[in-house]
Amino acid sequence: MKIILLTNIVPPYRQRAYGMLASLVHACNPARNPDGDFHVICTQRQEPQRAWPMLTGDFAQSILPGIKIPLGENRVIPINFGLIRALDAARPDVLIIAGFGLAQWQAHLYARRHNIPTILQFDGWAGSDATYQNRLRDCIRKTMIAHAKICIAAGENGQDWFVKSGKVRNNILIAPIPPSFKAPNHLHGFDDRPVDLLWCGRPTLSKGFETFLEIAAGLHRQGHAKRIQIVGACDQNDLANRLTGLGLSKATDHMPEIPPAKLPGIYQQAKLCLLPSRNDAYGVTVIEAIACGTVALASNRVGCVPDILGTAEILPCNIVPAWMTACARLLSDRAAWQKTQARQHSRIANNTPAHHAETILRACKMANSAEVPDA
Repeated sequence: MKIILLTNIVPPYRQRAYGMLASLVHACNPARNPDGDFHVICTQRQEPQRAWPMLTGDFAQSILPGIKIPLGENRVIPINFGLIRALDAARPDVLIIAGFGLAQWQAHLYARRHNIPTILQFDGWAGSDATYQNRLRDCIRKTMIAHAKICIAAGENGQDWFVKSGKVRNNILIAPIPPSFKAPNHLHGFDDRPVDLLWCGRPTLSKGFETFLEIAAGLHRQGHAKRIQIVGACDQNDLANRLTGLGLSKATDHMPEIPPAKLPGIYQQAKLCLLPSRNDAYGVTVIEAIACGTVALASNRVGCVPDILGTAEILPCNIVPAWMTACARLLSDRAAWQKTQARQHSRIANNTPAHHAETILRACKMANSAEVPDA
């Protein structure tokens, strides 16, 4: 079985999963060339506003030439060339389409012309998708979903989104997103974490960074947040000025974005990691924090929260007093924090590269089977 996966980029949190998938596919086809069984085609080299290097791994990968039209923050529209030639050369048995860009639509049309079964992978859900809706986008998505044999969601929110879009639940698999790094074997306890509050990621309005600053300032004034850390801000001078204005400069350490391999050392120092996002397709920050034993609190607009967090850790994105109350409770009650840490960590057992790879391979086998009914 020859599998082609079309995506925008290979992010750090899928690099190892794709490598494992390549090994699994080759094990099913031991007589074939290992470089020819699984191939990833990317529409971009890098994601905007990310310090991610171009990632390769134990899988074949190519990048389509093209141009990118920026849309603000980390969103762009890539216009690529050469996809049809690449698919003609590959002659896939199954085509995995990740997302709904222009190249993905072109791949969908190619698959229909050549009667190739498609798998549609989407990490978002209705809450994260509402901001970007328009009639053309809706029409494209509904058509691609209707003709996909199997759909892969990142969590229950995504699975529900596919069901509302017309897919049979039995034909929707869930592949939780793993961390961008190998998780540490030992989780530090409450007393071994000197940082009270952590922000890790792009400090944008949609991610809730302004709300985080309000929460941090309020907790610092109350004496609950004595040490704060902010990772990921591009303009360090502007951030320093804002922290001074909020009275947080002496209590806060801050640094620009760092490579994924260095993130565990950051997370392991923090008691709480906050993500008061207004719009988050999945929320990998939540998974990465929990993988390192940091207790995560996130807004109800973060895609992964129903799968991972308890009711007390899921908060409205912009009601600062609710966040302060939840944080103060955990920072002042070691037993409650430890209980929450253990429960959250137990809920990410399937957020691993191996589970991700195995789920994609299962989807490919299902899509390549005549027994899968069309929805």
